[in-house]
Amino acid sequence: MRNARVRGFLSMSGGTVFAQIITLAALPFVSRLYSPADFGVLSIVLAISAIVTPAACLQFDAAVLLPRGKRDARAVTTAALLAVTIVALVWALLSDLVAGIIFSQRVPFLWLWVLLISWLTGLFTLFSQLAIRERRYGKVAARSIYQASTLAVTQVGFGLLQSGSFGLLASAVLSRLAGILGLARSSRVYLGRHRASDVRAVLRRYWRFPVVFAPSAVLNSLGLQLPVVFLAAVYGVQFAGQLGMAERIAAVPIALVGTAIGQVFIGEISELRRREKATYQRLFLRLSAVLAATSIVGLGLLAVFSPALIPWILGDAWAEAGSLVQILSVMGMFRLVATPLSASISLFERARANVLIDLTRIALLGTAVVAILLTRPEPAHATILMYGALAIVYVITWAYVWWLLRRESAPQRRAV
Repeated sequence: MRNARVRGFLSMSGGTVFAQIITLAALPFVSRLYSPADFGVLSIVLAISAIVTPAACLQFDAAVLLPRGKRDARAVTTAALLAVTIVALVWALLSDLVAGIIFSQRVPFLWLWVLLISWLTGLFTLFSQLAIRERRYGKVAARSIYQASTLAVTQVGFGLLQSGSFGLLASAVLSRLAGILGLARSSRVYLGRHRASDVRAVLRRYWRFPVVFAPSAVLNSLGLQLPVVFLAAVYGVQFAGQLGMAERIAAVPIALVGTAIGQVFIGEISELRRREKATYQRLFLRLSAVLAATSIVGLGLLAVFSPALIPWILGDAWAEAGSLVQILSVMGMFRLVATPLSASISLFERARANVLIDLTRIALLGTAVVAILLTRPEPAHATILMYGALAIVYVITWAYVWWLLRRESAPQRRAV
């Protein structure tokens, strides 16, 4: 407990566990208050928004961990705030235009929902990174509880009013807003005044983040969200709702452990780098072992029992989601190990590797898309093809991060 890394993990994982308990406790009620079609609309909006949200701040939210002084960090924060506002607005208008071509069923006010969710999610990520920079892991843990509590209460409340997909979308907006409020108060030190020249200086220093890593993040997110968007376009909103519910359940172990470990990992790695202590590989291997054990136990059990358990918990209308959870759990084992550790690629500014991994993901998913369009398999088989392609990329990503941190740790080993 004297180790800040251990305390940080326990604090953040504890908050995440409690938040997931709230979400899971509300799920049997929420699943009976809304139809799979309602969840389908929510899944489509969230997937479209999620394509751009990792790059909504043009990756200045990642760069904010690097400056040694608060003055430069304030300038990076200003750049991130400007970026997230512009990007969210442009993406909302563009996505509304494209969605009308892709989907047969129109989502009312799609541009407005995408704008709000993209903007708030970008702010949420930025303020979380600022808290991690200060190693205020308790604040990050608390935001998860605020967000989950607001989501559960508003979803049930809107559901009782029979508001349909509007209630789910409004709850998504309100929950993100609740998560931001606590973090914003703790990040006020980075919202102070500074000179315009400071912003120009950090733009020159961290130009790779908006120019290279932001487009790479969009490619990465496009690959992650393409299965939901594509399968919804091919198999309809009803199936999108089943898949969205399955993703929510299969993501629980990832949220419980992966998010907390990933945030502590990137916080500690950035701290080691600022102090020029290149002991990265040791931390990477330890956390990889923890993630692997968790994925085998947590997701393995979920894969075994989900076909029978999910319809019993959520209701008979969600029987298809039980089978989809089984598929996503197997694929999620690879995701749980690789994703929390992958942020080190951008932290060490490995732009070329980032782009190559993202292009590999798009290529594999494109192959799966072509195969589905040509053969028109059952929805479950199409799901295996899409998420199997992602699993291959997770293996590649983990192997590269291991090689990268081993290389970055080499100078210290030679000195010893």
